[in-house]
Amino acid sequence: MGAYGAWDMISRRPDLFAAALTICGGVDVKQADRLKNIAIYDVHGTDDKVVPASRSRDIVNELRNIGNTRIIYKELLDYGHNVWDWTFADDDALDWLFLQTKMI
Repeated sequence: MGAYGAWDMISRRPDLFAAALTICGGVDVKQADRLKNIAIYDVHGTDDKVVPASRSRDIVNELRNIGNTRIIYKELLDYGHNVWDWTFADDDALDWLFLQTKMI
């Protein structure tokens, strides 16, 4: 439930975080307004049987609809729930995360 926890933390304390790297999770789209200034790098597998990819798609689409332009969403074709191996092997994801700053 790590990504659900990450989404929950950033939606509860958006003032505290500049960015989040979320993997196979989701959050209630009603929280989108609280997340509109946070950079998000979200990864989900299309074949995830534990957490449907629609959970990521829904919040990413809602954030984009309300104007968050700081989102990277990668949906990995034919991957299941274990996309963290791919994500943490992707230097771009971690480099991106540590380059983010808070919007004022």
